[in-house]
Amino acid sequence: MMLRRFLFAATGVICCVSLAAAEEPLSLKCAPQAQSGSDEPNAVRRIDIKVGGGRFSVVHVAEDGSRVDRASQYSMRDRSTPNQPAWEGPNKRRAYLNMVGKIVPKANHSYEYVEQLFDARERGAKVYETRARCVVEGEPAPAPATAAVKTPNDPAPGCQAIAEPKERLACYDKAYPPAQAAVVEQPQKADSQDAAKRGGDALSDADLDAMRSTYEKNPARFLRDYAGRKFQAPLQVEKIARSQTQKNRFEVSLERGIVCGTDDQQVISFLTNINKGDKVRASGVIEDLSNGNVELTECQLTSVN
Repeated sequence: MMLRRFLFAATGVICCVSLAAAEEPLSLKCAPQAQSGSDEPNAVRRIDIKVGGGRFSVVHVAEDGSRVDRASQYSMRDRSTPNQPAWEGPNKRRAYLNMVGKIVPKANHSYEYVEQLFDARERGAKVYETRARCVVEGEPAPAPATAAVKTPNDPAPGCQAIAEPKERLACYDKAYPPAQAAVVEQPQKADSQDAAKRGGDALSDADLDAMRSTYEKNPARFLRDYAGRKFQAPLQVEKIARSQTQKNRFEVSLERGIVCGTDDQQVISFLTNINKGDKVRASGVIEDLSNGNVELTECQLTSVN
């Protein structure tokens, strides 16, 4: 129930995201076969997927004809391999919700599309999953499962009408509190066990190897063990760059693959007094790991005494 707004928000123009790894165009018509984490009456009857030309589009079509574009809901990032197109990304309104979607090749030129949603507030527990049988567009479409695959409606339409962003999000937080009975998988490897033992302690550069190892084995486990935790360490500045998408935001690249994004005026003022090669004390909250770089939010930079 808590996921209804984030899984099936009202959408407008259908858009796509970059997917450089997908070299051959692929257009699929998919019929959902199973779903967990939702119990609303408006069934999804079809999922349209297009991959190719550097673009990746996933659109859910509900029984009532409404269309839901994942790119309008999630900051989709390319996670493809040469043999498997895939994407993942955090919810645009709630970064603690992270969705992973992948196309799995099957026999006889058929495919399976799998979507999973993970909640970092529940230590990365999987809170939603849907699986769909797919065929290349032009082939006879697969039939949907006999049991309707449900699409969540929005039982709090008043929230959408609130113009002030913080008040609107507070409204949705009240409508969709964290699940109290989410199933939490137990740590399976030494690096995850170590992370669990550290509890709420701040992580440091000594933890980076374990963090990257965890992500390579299982990105969902990385979210469970590390996303939302505090990181701090004295590190050398490698690059200071202005954001290409946000006018008053700067991205600071630090040694050991730490990327610190900030629009805090106090931090920006501090940046005017340092240069590449200087050592600073960096602290922030771990948001994600992308292209080997650990991305921090709520970033603070101070002098090393």
